[in-house]
Amino acid sequence: MKMTKMFTVIFVAFCFAGLLNAKDIKFVFGGAATPPPEGYVKVSGKLLYDQTTGYGWIKLAAYDCGPFDTAKSEQTKTSCECKPETKEAPFRVDLPNGVYQVKVYIGHVMPTEGRKVCLAVNGKVLVAPPGAGGWGSLATPIVPAVVTEGKMELLFFAAEGGRIAVFAAEITEVKDKVLSNKLQQQFEDAPDYQANTNAAK
Repeated sequence: MKMTKMFTVIFVAFCFAGLLNAKDIKFVFGGAATPPPEGYVKVSGKLLYDQTTGYGWIKLAAYDCGPFDTAKSEQTKTSCECKPETKEAPFRVDLPNGVYQVKVYIGHVMPTEGRKVCLAVNGKVLVAPPGAGGWGSLATPIVPAVVTEGKMELLFFAAEGGRIAVFAAEITEVKDKVLSNKLQQQFEDAPDYQANTNAAK
């Protein structure tokens, strides 16, 4: 029994270590009852960031929704959403330093639900107000991201009158040097996120 428990702990630690060292990672958000697509990591709205796992919400801001009958892809069957009074939902993942592209699935797949979502990555506003998405409209913007301190913070935020809904996030390391330099410049040129005002400065 003790050997079995020890093996389980070692195996889980090995899996987490592999995730922390990964340069490409895909998250799908929502309740654990709906399994994630192959190659994706499922994230519940109750999963707080932990150094061991290397990813999670920085604060409990979201709740799980779905599955949705109107979903057109495996990535959009479930979501993490916020109440109207919640204007920021920060998510962190530990990654090696480098240049990345981040594709997020935001907005909503339900025609009766309206969500316009903005995004800041490591303090830079990449999807600016009024945000992407809308009533029954899912948006999948791809933005540049630069990691310099071993972590990437995806700050989903709502502009005035908006609400947050996040379905998935796909993070890919950029290996091409020319493209990497171009994306790094785009990231650095993006406006800084200004806390409390949900705007750029």
